[in-house]
Amino acid sequence: YVGRAYSELGDVAYDIGDIDGDGRLEIVNGSGTGVATAFDADLSKLWEFNNHGYNNRHVVCRCVDGDGAHEALVASDTGFVYALKGDGSTLWQTDLGSPVYALCAIGPESGPPMLAAGLASGQTVVLNASGQVRTTHEGTAPIKFIYDAGSTDDGCPMLVVVDTSERLTVLAPSTPL
Repeated sequence: YVGRAYSELGDVAYDIGDIDGDGRLEIVNGSGTGVATAFDADLSKLWEFNNHGYNNRHVVCRCVDGDGAHEALVASDTGFVYALKGDGSTLWQTDLGSPVYALCAIGPESGPPMLAAGLASGQTVVLNASGQVRTTHEGTAPIKFIYDAGSTDDGCPMLVVVDTSERLTVLAPSTPL
C-alpha cells in the first residue's frame, strides 16, 4: 500500500508517465471539475492545472518535444488540447473549436507522436507533436472513444473511432508517421 492522493470530484481520467524526467513514473489526472493534477510516485502533489471549471475529458502522457520527458496532454471541454510540461506550465495549446471528448497518441514510443482528438462536433482531428492540425475527418455524432490501431503498410496511422451512436469507424489518415 503506497497511500492515497486526493482528486477533484467528477469524471476522472488518468495516465502515467515520466513527466519530470527523473526516471520514475508520475500520475496525472484530469477531473470533471476542471483541475488536472500531477502526483509523484510517493503521491505528493507536483502541480495543478486549472481549466477554469471545464471538464478535462482525457489525459495522455507522451513526449512531444523530444526532450525524453513526457508531457501531460489534456483534452478539454473548452475545445483545447493542452500540452503541459513536467512543471505544469503550458508547452502549447490548440483550439479545435469544439469540446474534445477523446484523445490518443499515435505512433511508436520511440519518437514524437501524432495525436488524434475526437470532438463533440463529430470530427476526428489529427495533430502533430507541436499541436498543429494535420488532417480532419468529418463524422456525424460526438466522438466517445478513439484508439491507435497501428499503421498501414505505407506508414499511415490507423484509428478506431467510436461515436455516441455506437458507430465504429476505422480511419487511415493519409499522413505517414
